[in-house]
Amino acid sequence: MLPLVLYAGGWLLMTAAMMLPTRCRCSAASARLVDARPDRRLLVELLIRGLSPRWAGFGIAAHLLDMAVHNVARQSDC
Repeated sequence: MLPLVLYAGGWLLMTAAMMLPTRCRCSAASARLVDARPDRRLLVELLIRGLSPRWAGFGIAAHLLDMAVHNVARQSDC
């Protein structure tokens, strides 16, 4: 379980670092679009909160797939 948690944490950190420039531009563009609305902060916050769990979930799925491929490779005769 610990490798999965470490991998997911590392994946989330890496995506945060790599996606930060895009996320900042996307957040700024979204903020401009909803600037006149009274709930603009909430809308931008929901955008940001919505992206992180999806990338974390993708990282976990990628890790599980990688573990499955390694298990099949270990069990094969090649």
